[in-house]
Amino acid sequence: MRVTLDSDLAAYESGTGSLSLGEGPNGPLSDLEIAEVLGASYTEADLRTTQENVTTVDPESFLPYAFGAGRSNDWLELDNLSD
Repeated sequence: MRVTLDSDLAAYESGTGSLSLGEGPNGPLSDLEIAEVLGASYTEADLRTTQENVTTVDPESFLPYAFGAGRSNDWLELDNLSD
């Protein structure tokens, strides 16, 4: 599937920021250490996407990649078009 994203940026601000993680019902985020906050940004935009089917893949072959849990977290390693 080929996805095209079009956006119209309405507002953008950036600067310094801080971050604190609280405990939630679905996980202990407060246990994570925040090593460094590089900055903060705020964006307002209208986003539009279009999708186009470009091929059909074998479902059994695709299954290991369906949830991003394939053989690698580096998606560039999954590029087999240049092989």
